[in-house]
Formats: sequence, structure tokens, C-alpha cells
Amino acid sequence: MILRNLNLYNYKKFDQLALQIGPGLTVIKGRNEAGKSTVQDALMLSLFGDPRSRAAAVNQRRRWGRDSYFKVELEFDWDGQAFKLEKDFDAKTEHLTNICNGEELTERDAIHRRLAEMTGLGAEELFRATACVTQSNIAHINGKGKEQISDQLQSVITGGAEDTVATRAAASLQAKAADLRKGLDRPANNPGAIKEAQEYAERLKVELTAKKADLDRLLLATETVNAAGEDSEDKRRRLEAAQALLAKCEKRAKLCAVLEAASEAE
Repeated sequence: MILRNLNLYNYKKFDQLALQIGPGLTVIKGRNEAGKSTVQDALMLSLFGDPRSRAAAVNQRRRWGRDSYFKVELEFDWDGQAFKLEKDFDAKTEHLTNICNGEELTERDAIHRRLAEMTGLGAEELFRATACVTQSNIAHINGKGKEQISDQLQSVITGGAEDTVATRAAASLQAKAADLRKGLDRPANNPGAIKEAQEYAERLKVELTAKKADLDRLLLATETVNAAGEDSEDKRRRLEAAQALLAKCEKRAKLCAVLEAASEAE
């Protein structure tokens, strides 16, 4: 039996729900109280429920605030043919129709026998104990089993084992990226590599600014020394010129004295 569509009317929290079921394994995902367990319950009721019953469990499935009962429809394939199962709890009727040839069953026992043939599990208790896995059953699965189930679901959702490995790799990369980014959004006792690199870069920036200031002062001092050196060289040249001029003046004075003495003697 391959399920195709499930339609609910006035069923618990759903005024109307049309659920298409794809081939292979189908995963129904949703937040708490979204109705996942309700869908599973409706599937069980469509296969084994008696629309004539007015038991407390049936009454509890009515739409909240409604006096009328509900209706469930299940479409499925079996043995290469399409079928539709309808159970109207308000009208207390049920129909199993072969869509391919139009054959229809309306008597409960006949429908029950036909469904038992299709599912291979005629009793609801046997179905629940074998083919039906509830959330409470999953809670008792050990860690290895949960990992295998997770792998299988990932394979179904992503399209294959290779994609499952890719998903795991992506998750690992995301975790490593989170470690690298630790401390960027909010303070952290052990910041990640990116934050540490940023802090180190800031320290280097401060040190670079200080070194630049030292270099500017050194350049200014060098310019001052150079200017002073140039001024000293100019003064030295002027002094040498003055000394040479003085020497010439002294020599001239001596010559003048000799000339004057010679003139007096003459």
C-alpha cells in the first residue's frame, strides 16, 4: 500500500486539511502542537476506525466547538491500482472505491477484509505493534539507532547518501565557523580566532601609531641637526676667510712700517 493523499474535515484542530504524500519515505515536520500527531491519528482512524462508533475516543476527535462529526479520506495505490477510502463519521458511512474500475465496497466487514489484505495486518493492535512507530517509541531508541534514523531521514530529505555526508560536512563547517566567530557579537571568556586576530591587529595598530610618532620626532631632530651642521659649516668658512684677510692686513701693516722706516732713513 502506497499512500497518496489524506483529506480531513472537521477533525480536531483542522477545519480542513489536504495532505499530499510523495513516493518513498515522507517526513512531516512542524512545531509543537502543529498537528503532526493528529495526522498520524487520522491515518490510523481511516484504516481501522468505525464511523458508526460514538465512543469517547471518537467524540474527542471532533472539531473543537462543533456538534457535527468529522470525515476522513485516504487515497492510496495497491497492486498497481488506485483506491479511495472514505469514512464519514457524521453520516456513519464508509466507502472503499477502486478508482481504476469503479468497484465500490460499502459494507464494513468487506472493507475491513479488503484493507487487511492490502496492509497485510488486519488487526489494529498488530499494526500499532509493528508498522506504526510513535514519538514515544522513538524516545526509547538508543543513540546509535537515532543516528541511523537521522542519516536515513537526511538521505530522504536531501536526496541521497552523498548529500547526507555533505549536510554533515556543512554542519561541521558551521560549528567551526561559530567557534571562529565567538566573541564578535557579544563578549566571550574564550574568544575565537577571528576576535583574537582583531584584538592583535588593534594592538599592532596602536604600536604602529606610537612608532610613527617616534619616527616623526626622529626625522625632525635629524633635520634640526642637519640645519645646524650646515650653519656651522658656513660660519667656519666665513671664519677662515676673515682669518686670511687678517693675515693679509697684518702683512700689509708690516710692509707699510718697513716702507715708512726706509722713507725716514732716506
